[in-house]
Amino acid sequence: MNSKKYAILPPAMSVIQKQSDRFLLFFAILVMLHGAAIGQLTNQITQISPNTAQPGTTSLLVTFTLDTDFPPPPPAGDGPQSVMIGSISGSSITHISQSSVTALFTIPAGEATGTKDVTISFSVPGNTLVFSLAGGFTVGTGGSGEVYNIERTLADGAQQNTIAFDGLAFLTGSLGGQSFLPPGKVADFDGFQYLRDNDPTQMGHNTDFVTIVAFNVLHILTTDQIGQLVTRAQNQVSLINQYAYQRFPLIKAFRRQLEGDIPTGSTGLSKDSVKAYSGRLYLLDGQISYDRAQLMGSIIRSLTADQKAALDTLKTLGGVGNWNRTLTDPLQDLHLDQDVNVAVMTYASEMYAWYAGSVEADTYFCPERQGTYFGSFYLKDWPAMGNPNYTINEQLTATAGENFLGVLTDVQASLVTGLVTLQKSALYQIVATRQAISTQLRRFMTETAIDSATVMSLSETYGELDGEIVFYYATHFAEVSNLLSADQKNQLTALADSLGYVSAAGAFLYSQPIAMPEIMDTDFLFAVGSGSPCGDANSDGKLNVADVVYLVNYIFKIGAAPNPLDAGDVNCDTRVNVGDGVYLINYIFKTGSKPCTGCTQNQLGLNLTSPDAVQGGALPVDYTCDGEAATLPLQLSGAAEGTQSYALIMHHEASPTDIHWYWVVYNIPPEINSISRNGTGPWTLGNNSVNGLTEYAPPCSQGPGAKTYIYRLYALSAAPEITVDPSQVSRDVLLSAMQGLILDSAGLSVSYTRPGPYFRK
Repeated sequence: MNSKKYAILPPAMSVIQKQSDRFLLFFAILVMLHGAAIGQLTNQITQISPNTAQPGTTSLLVTFTLDTDFPPPPPAGDGPQSVMIGSISGSSITHISQSSVTALFTIPAGEATGTKDVTISFSVPGNTLVFSLAGGFTVGTGGSGEVYNIERTLADGAQQNTIAFDGLAFLTGSLGGQSFLPPGKVADFDGFQYLRDNDPTQMGHNTDFVTIVAFNVLHILTTDQIGQLVTRAQNQVSLINQYAYQRFPLIKAFRRQLEGDIPTGSTGLSKDSVKAYSGRLYLLDGQISYDRAQLMGSIIRSLTADQKAALDTLKTLGGVGNWNRTLTDPLQDLHLDQDVNVAVMTYASEMYAWYAGSVEADTYFCPERQGTYFGSFYLKDWPAMGNPNYTINEQLTATAGENFLGVLTDVQASLVTGLVTLQKSALYQIVATRQAISTQLRRFMTETAIDSATVMSLSETYGELDGEIVFYYATHFAEVSNLLSADQKNQLTALADSLGYVSAAGAFLYSQPIAMPEIMDTDFLFAVGSGSPCGDANSDGKLNVADVVYLVNYIFKIGAAPNPLDAGDVNCDTRVNVGDGVYLINYIFKTGSKPCTGCTQNQLGLNLTSPDAVQGGALPVDYTCDGEAATLPLQLSGAAEGTQSYALIMHHEASPTDIHWYWVVYNIPPEINSISRNGTGPWTLGNNSVNGLTEYAPPCSQGPGAKTYIYRLYALSAAPEITVDPSQVSRDVLLSAMQGLILDSAGLSVSYTRPGPYFRK
């Protein structure tokens, strides 16, 4: 498929109408030029997948790719009158994009074997437009077999089965099972999933697939090229694991929704909050993807003619099952840590898929790729873990999904099947976004640098779209759960048990079992205390010029502050300044983006923020023992009247009786409005609980999982009276000395995950 013509994103209705009008005008002019109706117009079908089936096959979804040269097919939505394979008519015809049509076929049991001509007919002004391919479909033996592509992924049937299977896993599973995720679903813009799903030897879902591909590729690379993979793996493991740990708040929030554990003051999950958090999470995915593509592109550009010939030979072998399976492990003499070893194997296998693939292959994803927080991967894949040469049943999802729906009543089932339509707009936008990311990253094949900002922006959009989808899943599944009878619950449990379900003992870092990590407070995903919408500075429920005036008056200290203050944080950068006014003006006059939503970190009163971290977000590695052990830059604002001094404490609460402190600062002058990175100023340092010294002790947890660290700023009516040496001033000593002096306080909560094992199925 020509990537320049590929457009899966459904345009707005007005755009569709304009395209349709232009198409009709084209044919009207054609008829006028000829003075009468012209003869039948014809063009070609360029691809059919699958292009073979056996007699007796039912409900076969076939995708047809149409030539868009003259005369072009009508725009998407102007569907064909008929789709024929020989004399067999297709049903449920969908014109998914201008160049793509899908239809369902049932091949009669008595159908004669052999090749069949294929025709697709459109009605156009004054005539008929027919696309055809002689002998394009084979009944019986022959043909190239099934082809898995994006159209097949998006088909309603595939989506419904996958969503239903997600529902089964979620309603019968556990928090630990939800955390299971094949690492191949992260930074997956390299066509590896396409390679797996379309392997002619059916090895794609065998547990040895990655090993076979990686060993063959690594034996082609030089020692230096392998060394580059090792170095990148060592540098990326921490970021990869951070992505996995930062999924846990969403996982926990979705289970809270299912179990009815809704925070006081909330009616349930906030779509805006889930989307915003998911967008930030996918920024990590974007960074991993960018770094990985940069490396693979560099190695591919350095390949010799002989190396390229060796890789090209692999492409001619007719599937990975025909590759050399007797090669020795090329990494065994490097004595790598297991997580680094597995990462290198991953890179090598993905680099081949990228080299051998295309933008379409990079864009492709299987139906299970979205909505990965509900335990379906655990239910499906866990039996394969640790079993060499184990092949996962490709029909398991469809069969179990159908059985799940069969247990539900019509009303309950409609809550699940209705998700197919509800998610469709976001899902189609995801395809377009993935295509845009894939197109950018593939430039590394020939270029040394590309615009990382574009990739990151697209990645955040991708995350927000996925956030919208998983919000729908979580809320609908919870509603189904509330309607289940005791007998239905027993039937669903039995169904999960029949698939080999075993309750997870803890959690998973990808597919590696770990202890359940500490998970941050997830109330923010339920929009507790979210206040007015960002930009509504005057709290009238509208976004208009009056808000700009109100905001400007506040910024230049001639008017009152927005209440709450975060209503003025239009661009959600945790500050209220001129940039917010400009952002709001651009939105109002339709030249900029919509203001953010769900900002909760800024409240009227004392405020503590950082340019390098956001409330509820990650603590960058530079501020930990795994990085530069620097102090986090902080900004202080909104002090209460009468503030004479500040104090600052950074701590982590392992339990109510086990509190660790890393940074104790007091005697901070009231005129201070910021503390720079590694700043030394007119203040006093107390000790820390790590080494007892009067210095900052960077977080360096020895346990698994994300840990939450809280920076707490205190505005004081007077400097605390402390008579002991600063080396004796602990967190408790300072808190005791501040009693009766605290006018206000503000906190900044962040989390950090130490590097740990990284595994790929």
